[in-house]
Amino acid sequence: MPKIPYIPIYIGDWEQDLNSCMIITEGAWMKIIVKMFKDNKSGIYKTTTKSLQILWKSDEGTVREIIEDLLLNDICIIKFDGNKVKFTNRRMLEDKEISGKRSKAVQTRYKTSTNDVQITEDESEIDNEVENEIKYPFETQTFLSSWDLWKAHRKEADRFTYKPIGEQSALMELNNLSGMNEVTAIKIINQSIAKSWKGFFELKNNTNESEQEKNRRILKELADDRNTDIQK
Repeated sequence: MPKIPYIPIYIGDWEQDLNSCMIITEGAWMKIIVKMFKDNKSGIYKTTTKSLQILWKSDEGTVREIIEDLLLNDICIIKFDGNKVKFTNRRMLEDKEISGKRSKAVQTRYKTSTNDVQITEDESEIDNEVENEIKYPFETQTFLSSWDLWKAHRKEADRFTYKPIGEQSALMELNNLSGMNEVTAIKIINQSIAKSWKGFFELKNNTNESEQEKNRRILKELADDRNTDIQK
């Protein structure tokens, strides 16, 4: 039987991120994290809503409430595909990618001789190289100032500081939501700051359905289908 890995818990992040969640949501999220770690620390777990009822020892209604709580507090990325639900843990993906980059960077800094191996640069320099890879969708001073304001807001409101991969992921999400439009991207940032949100969502006056609204609509449709089946 393969050795099951231990799970490192970032206590500060856990308390900060899940502080507003229901206690049952905390336990449910831990169950998902365990599944992700058992799957080679993949950071991704995909299952059916029926399996979630078994995993979380909850009925269908409670499963919906937990998923809504996770979405509302921006604990993870949740996507629906038919009757399946896909959970993505940003921190695990971030740690995995950074680990891979650092390993690659370390290898390039070793010089092999006939007798020994010498390290040419220290670990802090490797970390700096990884951190300097942030690519911004817009490079104007206006956007960069708005982005710095967003990071300052997250730090002040939630005591949250981005790590390199997490920041890059947030920038990509913002770029996609804005339709690659700088003015829209800045408005989205301002909207999230004004409403004290932890993430980005399409503008309220945008006719397109946001990802969060889509997820809630799907959950409601699943509930309606279930109620219809019961009535039949």
